[in-house]
Amino acid sequence: MSKNPTYEELEQRIKALEKSESERKLSEEALKESEEKYRTLSRNILGMIYRAGTDWSTQVITNLEEVCGYSIDEWYHQKMNWIDLIHPDDKQGVIASGYAKTKEVDLAQELGAGKYIKKPYTLEKIGVAVKKELEK
Repeated sequence: MSKNPTYEELEQRIKALEKSESERKLSEEALKESEEKYRTLSRNILGMIYRAGTDWSTQVITNLEEVCGYSIDEWYHQKMNWIDLIHPDDKQGVIASGYAKTKEVDLAQELGAGKYIKKPYTLEKIGVAVKKELEK
């Protein structure tokens, strides 16, 4: 036979539930605030926000038309991806190195950056490259 909870036990359970509900509401409110900050940032940024997949696929978040001139429908209907946005003269360099072909990138490569920093980049690899150069 199961024992009925005492008044004190019920009171403790109610307090635990109230605390849990209060924490849930605080978390929900913090999430709403965070989402609003993200929306404000993404609506006002002077650039495009997108998520790039390792398969070169792209999920556009904001400002595609303003930055690139494509509507969302054009982008997805034509099955475009972010590599399509790179100038034809720069594609090979970007695919190989991750950088656009500019004078600054060429200079950095001439100075030897290429032998230290290769895809995939990690903060550790960049740090090691900087440390090696500083130790010279």
